[in-house]
Amino acid sequence: MIFKTLGTLDLVTVVLLAGAAIFPQKLLVYAGIYLIAKGLLFIAISMDIASFGDAISGALIILMVMGMDVPLLNTAVLIYLGQKTFFTFVKIGLESYSLYRFIRETRSPGNSGGAYYYLR
Repeated sequence: MIFKTLGTLDLVTVVLLAGAAIFPQKLLVYAGIYLIAKGLLFIAISMDIASFGDAISGALIILMVMGMDVPLLNTAVLIYLGQKTFFTFVKIGLESYSLYRFIRETRSPGNSGGAYYYLR
């Protein structure tokens, strides 16, 4: 559940960053604050390298809004967040598919259905 929520918010951030010229600057500031907060939270919890990337990306988005517009950095942030969001949704899809297969196989007619009753 939390991966879906964070993945969706990352997707919104990617869309906002890709359309930075047409969206209000205030939304980009919120997206930057979200990325910094998420990055710092997960740095405190797990010291994951992707969390450092989130915090740095959020800071660069806020700097972009304040006027430091470096197209190469903006593109790098967009690509980083885009691939991270893509793989988050791939992971969610694979986990959902694995659970679906597990439930389907345990409910097959030849099976005693032990795992099915366990999941109920």
